[in-house]
Amino acid sequence: MKVCELKNEPDRNHRNAMKTGALACLLLFSVLAPQSVLQAQGVAEGGVEHIFSYPVGARAVAMGGAYIASPSDASAVYWNPGGLDRLARKSFTLYYANLLADGQQQFLSYAHPTVNFGTIGLGVIRVGVSAIDEYDDRDIRQGSFPFAQTQFILSYGKQLPYNLAIGSSMKIEQQDFILTGRPSAVATGVGMDIGITYQSNLFSSFLQNLSLGFIIQNAFPSTIQHNESVKTPRNFKVGMAAPIRIASGTSHLLVNIDFEKGEGKSGKLHFGTEYSYQGNAMIRFGINGKDLVYGFGAVINKYKIDYSYESFSAVPTGFAGHRLSFSMDFGKTKQEIIQAEKDRRDREILARVTEQTRINRQLDIQQKMKAGKSFYQDGEYLKAYIQFNAAAQIDPKNATIRQWASRALEQHEKIQQARIDSLQAATAAEKEKQRTAALVSQFLNNGRDYFESGRLRKAISEWESGLRIDPENAELLTWIDTAKKELNRQTTELINQANRLASRGKFPMAVDKLREVQRLGIEDPVKLKEIQRKITLWNSKLDFESAYRRGLVEYERRNWKEAIRFFDQALSIEPNNTTVRDRRDRAAAWMQSSNEKWLNNEVKEKWRNARRFLREGRYQEAYELALEIYRLQPRKIQILRLLEDAEAKVK
Repeated sequence: MKVCELKNEPDRNHRNAMKTGALACLLLFSVLAPQSVLQAQGVAEGGVEHIFSYPVGARAVAMGGAYIASPSDASAVYWNPGGLDRLARKSFTLYYANLLADGQQQFLSYAHPTVNFGTIGLGVIRVGVSAIDEYDDRDIRQGSFPFAQTQFILSYGKQLPYNLAIGSSMKIEQQDFILTGRPSAVATGVGMDIGITYQSNLFSSFLQNLSLGFIIQNAFPSTIQHNESVKTPRNFKVGMAAPIRIASGTSHLLVNIDFEKGEGKSGKLHFGTEYSYQGNAMIRFGINGKDLVYGFGAVINKYKIDYSYESFSAVPTGFAGHRLSFSMDFGKTKQEIIQAEKDRRDREILARVTEQTRINRQLDIQQKMKAGKSFYQDGEYLKAYIQFNAAAQIDPKNATIRQWASRALEQHEKIQQARIDSLQAATAAEKEKQRTAALVSQFLNNGRDYFESGRLRKAISEWESGLRIDPENAELLTWIDTAKKELNRQTTELINQANRLASRGKFPMAVDKLREVQRLGIEDPVKLKEIQRKITLWNSKLDFESAYRRGLVEYERRNWKEAIRFFDQALSIEPNNTTVRDRRDRAAAWMQSSNEKWLNNEVKEKWRNARRFLREGRYQEAYELALEIYRLQPRKIQILRLLEDAEAKVK
């Protein structure tokens, strides 16, 4: 096919003319043919389209090029770097399009979000033709030459306060083509785009998640130098994207509108819609200027495939453009990375606490073993046994500690037996008196030792054994009364501490206090049963509080489905908790809310009265009336909004 012909010129300009003519022909026929034909038909815009002004990404093309406000994949490096930092995961995009004159357009991009720094993006666009016929001024074919123009993009985007995000893209353009018998020609230029996006979080069903975008393409224009400088014109775009939920919220309709105004050109409108069925299958329709565009897409796990078809009405040959994109989102989201880091820190803290507890246990064991061995060497075997036994309670599986405790107890029993044997050597009366006195004294001393070591229940047992021998012993009775009072005081104090901790929500520490009460060895079955009931209740409170708090977090995020799931978990533990039940019902009402008809005129009139109360500052009356009509028509979105506004004022 004869693509370009060069006419007679002076020899000194021949080579320059061939290069310039070849480049112009390629640009007009491979990329901008639709605009050129329009100009020939009298619809001239007064400017020249840049070779990279044609959109990339099959999804964006299928939506008429209306993609400034909410670019949702790595193609944001081209469309609007201000939307880069709204990507939750790493994103990769490949794109291919056929052009006129056997031309091709390819696009490759990658976006890498970070937690704090923002998001970095890379992209490459290539437009080229493998072979263009070259003719001399006598219309004789001289051969063919390839042409390609490549743009390299380095982008950065960062989210700002107030739901704003800003970004910029540095673009490096390079032209390459070779005329027959002549050296290759390469030219480069550097330019920059600047873009910004805004995402609304208002409660209105229309304004919620509404996105706005603005970009200045070639804010710092690139200039490509051959024989003459070619400066890329600035281009201004502003856009809006409005997602509309359908049915239960698993499907939605996206409506995008962009307006474009370039230097030396009249304004151009882009319009696109996308219907997404459960986030897995999409149908798209768009208007790009005067051309209609269609397309569809599919999502399979983390992979996305998109296709678009465009028929250029201004091209007489009926040329149609086919575009194909492949995208992939991978890696953890920012929130998942933050949560993983928090979990890692929590594990480190738990490990340090566990290690410190282990060290403290070892030090406690060492101290008790040292004291026990000292008592053992001094012949105070009962005191030695008490220390060894206390160490064994800390480490029950330690065979060495158990051996020391057994040895001390054995020696103590031998001494006890020796004392008993010595009493039997006296006269019967004296023996009995001596035996009784010795046993009572021994039980008294044993009880004192246990009392001093804090083993109150064991001390009481020793003194009661003495009372069985000498029931009227005043000293034993006094010690028993003192020990029981101390035991009751410690028990009461520990229970009070546990109740105070539980009232502040510190259930693990409260349970530990009740475990200490159990170790004191109280015998009251009613009190023991109540303690066990509280332990069971407070352990369940841990799971209940966790589920309820997570449900509140998801409720504040307006993530109704997850909020309901966590509230249901809490209700499975406390099914009669009205606070959780009310919050769960409210989340369900929000999830199923719609602008349904009023139940009756009375409900509508009460709604108006409640709104008036709210404006007049009568918040409690407004809240009570809003709650009344909410119970009558819970899924009416106007009632839900009014109820939340009134509830916030009352609180």
